[in-house]
Amino acid sequence: MKVSMVTAPGATQVLDVPKPEVGPNDVLVKVRACGTCGSDALYISLGGLPPREGKMPLGHEPAREVVEAGTGVVVLGAAGGVGLAAVDVAVALGARVLAAASSLEKLELCRERGAEACVDYDREDLRIRIREITGKRGAQVVIDPVGGHTRSQRCAAWDGEALLSR
Repeated sequence: MKVSMVTAPGATQVLDVPKPEVGPNDVLVKVRACGTCGSDALYISLGGLPPREGKMPLGHEPAREVVEAGTGVVVLGAAGGVGLAAVDVAVALGARVLAAASSLEKLELCRERGAEACVDYDREDLRIRIREITGKRGAQVVIDPVGGHTRSQRCAAWDGEALLSR
């Protein structure tokens, strides 16, 4: 498998590495793509965090293998770096995107990027609005890069998925 690694302070390299061994309490996940962000830039500049010898893999924002066209996707924190990337990807894959953020200005940015509906969760009850927008069903997929587990689960359909950041 391929992995982008910090190989020295300020240096990265894409390497072929063996598939990791899976222990009895582990799960191996097939990742189609993985985003990098500001923390990865910090890792690159320092040669790892904390600085250490050896190599360190980059990326901690993996993408699902499939988002089906027409799927209702709620993106929480939709105007942040990871959230806006999720909006862009979901729109590009044909999903019905419902963006949630904390201000009208942030939601306008999401609309410009293709979000079909928007919810200001500082002014509206997120769960109620998502249920109204989805015909009382809830979202098939909830992407929560902020990690508000209760909020995410309350937006998902009974058979939906909540993808949470830690």
